[in-house]
Amino acid sequence: MAFNINDFLSHINNNNEVSKAAHFDVIIAIPPILSSAISSKDLSLVCEVSSLPRRDIAMIEYKQYAFVERIPHFNNYEGIMFSFICTGNLMEKKFFDSWFDSMIPAADGLVAYPLSDSGISQYHTTIICNQYYTQGNLVYNMGLIDAIPLSIGAIVQNWQDDSINRLQVSFAYKKWTSSVVSIDTVTTLI
Repeated sequence: MAFNINDFLSHINNNNEVSKAAHFDVIIAIPPILSSAISSKDLSLVCEVSSLPRRDIAMIEYKQYAFVERIPHFNNYEGIMFSFICTGNLMEKKFFDSWFDSMIPAADGLVAYPLSDSGISQYHTTIICNQYYTQGNLVYNMGLIDAIPLSIGAIVQNWQDDSINRLQVSFAYKKWTSSVVSIDTVTTLI
């Protein structure tokens, strides 16, 4: 079958145009252990780069004669990285530094126990990644469950460069769920 431009345009028009990379936001719920001057909304406003992470299925492989059989074994979730524009007081850098210190304080290096006495996780959180239609309506959301930061990128200082500082933070998470986070949950976190 030859490519037909009219079929393609009809398909795109029937499915709300195309998805645009710039129509997103990220909401990071502040972990219970952190008392911070920064809010989820503050972080959402300065998060300039995100992604909807991939998911792989690990397979068990075995050979049967000359053929390889594959059986799904478990979900494999890859980490995710966000890039934040830094404000003048570097509140983003201070926030993520304090998050790291809540897990492993730089002063003594002793790992903090992740659960409170009531069994609530102290430094894990939920991160919601939203994608919007061009008109601004929510089309897809993803919740990263039990997310924690893995690394905080360096902020390069240079006398010859007057550009905006950016902070890259990578996260690990237990799993993600798609399109199950209600819009009420999203607005509550902000």
